[in-house]
Amino acid sequence: MSQEKSIKNHILENLAEGFSVKPARIKYVEEVLSPLSEEACKNWIFDFSKEGYKTKYLSIEKGTIRRAGGLSCDAISFTAEVGNEQEAFKIARTVYMDDEQVFIHLDNIHRTRGNGKTNFAWKSVKKLKTFINAQDKKRPDKNFLPSEIILEATSNNDKSGIASVGGYVWAVNGFDFASAEELMYVRKHFQCFARSNGVEIENEDLKYFTKPAHFASFHCGKLIKDKFGRSVHLGKAFLLIHEEWKGKMISYSGKNEEQRFAETYNQQPRSQSYRFNAFKVLNSKYKSMVKKYYDRYQATRILGSSMSVVEKYYQLLRNKLTSLGNF
Repeated sequence: MSQEKSIKNHILENLAEGFSVKPARIKYVEEVLSPLSEEACKNWIFDFSKEGYKTKYLSIEKGTIRRAGGLSCDAISFTAEVGNEQEAFKIARTVYMDDEQVFIHLDNIHRTRGNGKTNFAWKSVKKLKTFINAQDKKRPDKNFLPSEIILEATSNNDKSGIASVGGYVWAVNGFDFASAEELMYVRKHFQCFARSNGVEIENEDLKYFTKPAHFASFHCGKLIKDKFGRSVHLGKAFLLIHEEWKGKMISYSGKNEEQRFAETYNQQPRSQSYRFNAFKVLNSKYKSMVKKYYDRYQATRILGSSMSVVEKYYQLLRNKLTSLGNF
């Protein structure tokens, strides 16, 4: 099966009602994606049939991406609805290539129907990772630069359409920071955010925050109201309310810390302690630092309300941290 046939057919067989694509645009798609391997095409990023979803392409646009050093690459921006009887999502992704190295920019995911309890974001990440792994597996030069999934995670403020591309969602789905400069930027803003909520993060402890998952997992005992009025831990509140960050995931990144965290965090079905199970896979120095702040601030109950699920989680966490001692 050639790549031209597999991707071309998937597009032409799954056009949304009222949307048509001209032959010249299909030819452009074929030209841009011509370096893809056959195995990568079999795992095309918009084919969710194995996951039980139907794809409907809404738009396919030409574009140009200017990379570092001034290099320009032809790009394709896809928008599609992916759904089944229970739920539906509108997703946008831009794909471009530099020789055989493929780049996928996650532009957005919005849930348009359903309750969001099926963890579609994680399913989409696994599909993307399978795609770039398949592409790089067959590349003849073993010293190649790995293919990448790129995103700009932003806080969503729209209560009517919940965006899955948010700072917290992608932090718990295995992404790393795009650069050391991005990490330093987020550290600085997290320290300021914590201070504004009565938590002083010492400068010497910032070095233990190296991955998005470290910010997402930071729970010192204080509960912060998020933009929907829910009580959440400090790290989650930071990523939901405030922070934007640039992230990436490369092919064959293996079982690194953020990947181990994501796989544990996204296990189904989730129990009350699933977040703690994910927390346990993080490195011991980070966990010891968290315990220091948890012992310092302790969880507090929300005045005027009964104990929430979040508070029960923190009670469980306190007990488990105590039982683990110094890890």
